Amino acid sequence: MTHEPLDMETPLPGTVKFYDQHVVICTGHHQWAPKIEAGDPFIAALTKAIKAEAPGFAKITACDAPSSDGGYDVMLFPANKKFIGLTEADIPAFLRVLHGETDGALKWVSLEKPVWLVCGHASRDGRCGERGPVVQAALDSALTAAGLRDAVDLYTSSHVGQHRFAGNLICYPVGNWYGRVTPADAPEIVSAELVAKKPLARLWRGRMGTPPSAQISLIETF
Repeated sequence: MTHEPLDMETPLPGTVKFYDQHVVICTGHHQWAPKIEAGDPFIAALTKAIKAEAPGFAKITACDAPSSDGGYDVMLFPANKKFIGLTEADIPAFLRVLHGETDGALKWVSLEKPVWLVCGHASRDGRCGERGPVVQAALDSALTAAGLRDAVDLYTSSHVGQHRFAGNLICYPVGNWYGRVTPADAPEIVSAELVAKKPLARLWRGRMGTPPSAQISLIETF
């Protein structure tokens, strides 16, 4: 685990590497190895297949949401779907989904609530390992105080990128990224994302499906 200094100087907009799909594997815990695929045959096989065969730029992470049906549940954005109980045998069908095809062999449900992911991958980097849990707890409290706790599914995430901007938060379904989040920022993020439905500009890093150069331009519209 590394624990380098936080970056408090670099402008945040434009710091999210471009990706157009996000695959989130529900492992039911947050005690991941530094590389989430280490020691897990399904995650290793899925990661290898996506890197080799998926179109565009797919991001692959894990979260501590539980799974069901004897396999792994896998959330997919921007499709806003959760695929239920996937096993290694289902990987070819899931790849077809990433290519935009419909595959009736897979069981899935629509994600009815926003999904918020807070990086807390302690074995990968101490910055998110320390800041992630306290930010997540503050978001939980802020949601409760606003009467909105049941409106959001809030999870701990594995490494999302750029630990130097911890605490890191991704808010789906839009896919807004926030960096340098502290517990004191939690009420303002809840208000911005769920009430105003407009990104909190001062902490905004970028957005799913948006190149870094466009992120820098987009921040001027908020």
